[in-house]
Amino acid sequence: MLTTAYIASFLGMIILPIMLWVHFTKRFVLSWKLVLAGGLTFVASQILHIPLVLGMGSFLQSTLLLVNAIILGLLAGAFEETARYVFFKYILKNAKSWKEGILVGLGHGGTEALLLGGFAALAFANMVIYLS
Repeated sequence: MLTTAYIASFLGMIILPIMLWVHFTKRFVLSWKLVLAGGLTFVASQILHIPLVLGMGSFLQSTLLLVNAIILGLLAGAFEETARYVFFKYILKNAKSWKEGILVGLGHGGTEALLLGGFAALAFANMVIYLS
């Protein structure tokens, strides 16, 4: 039962974003470049975010869980919103409609879900190989 739930979880994280991307690009008749731009904003935000969090490892280990949650949430928000601002300000200057914003957001969140689902699938495959 747990195996089935795990597989459904990572498959959903991989398949659902792709289905949403296809659906909304067709429904809004907009370019896939907006989805790609959203995905790039997520990747760009993590280029500085992840090393900073790794560098704060010893500090975070010495603080309470609630303090960790607040710090990590604020850092994620700061880096991701800054990346989104830079992309909309300098790269997506002409993106003015809410439909374009939806596609960029789906690209951003979908890329995150896709990457996490891919890592979960790799971890599951590793577990299956290790246990067999």
